Amino acid sequence: MPPDPTPLLLRIDFPDRSQLIAHDRTVEEVRQFLGVDSLHYLSLEGMLSCLGQPSDHYCTACWSGRYPINVDKPVTKLDLERFQLRMFSSDK
Repeated sequence: MPPDPTPLLLRIDFPDRSQLIAHDRTVEEVRQFLGVDSLHYLSLEGMLSCLGQPSDHYCTACWSGRYPINVDKPVTKLDLERFQLRMFSSDK
């Protein structure tokens, strides 16, 4: 996840940005907090270039704020499963 993510509407574990390690911290402050020699974040393009599927197979909302499904209406588990099947079907 990028150090300063956009608000996540489909979040799983972090309902509040203040729970993220990089919230209100610089990269240097996060590096010191973790006690590591260096800390770097991948760009969206860098992350997508490491993956085996076309970029439209992945949700990048935490970087871009663009969701691959309509988030203006309530989303059910079945909606997400249908979306996943469409994304990874061999017909795409």
